[in-house]
Amino acid sequence: MSKTCDLIEVEVLQPLHFQPLGRKVRGHFDIREVARHDKDAAELFNKWPEPIPGQVLGIDLAKGEAYLAEPLRQPQHAPLRERLERLGKIGPERQTFAGASAATWLFWLRRIVESGAAKLTRGTFPQSLPGTPQTDFLTIKQPDPIDRLAAALERQNELMQKLLEHR
Repeated sequence: MSKTCDLIEVEVLQPLHFQPLGRKVRGHFDIREVARHDKDAAELFNKWPEPIPGQVLGIDLAKGEAYLAEPLRQPQHAPLRERLERLGKIGPERQTFAGASAATWLFWLRRIVESGAAKLTRGTFPQSLPGTPQTDFLTIKQPDPIDRLAAALERQNELMQKLLEHR
């Protein structure tokens, strides 16, 4: 049986909507990659010569805590961070999510790595998940038509009862 690392991190390579957080996560951006396919983008190289690192998603299985880390807050990215902050807000160095479902986070982290939208930078994924992951994040639940019909019939019966009582 292989030992599983308690700390797993992935760097996001492409902007994506991370289901367990219900929000968008910034991906790695390198203007040199864009300039290979778009000559007009080469002009931006003078303004943004260094790559912008993607945000990091991680889970510490020992602590039972998931997190979103902002590498732009690290000292080596200070000059880039200062330039980017003029354009908009940069998130905190680390946002933690205590009590996050390990099975759900591991499921979705593995999925984004396998899709190529992120790369594993720390740890290894366990062979099996520690429970059942949440895979459906739909928040709008439509009422069941049969439940609606039953409720309407009950209201109708109550009204009929009141009418009969007043006769």
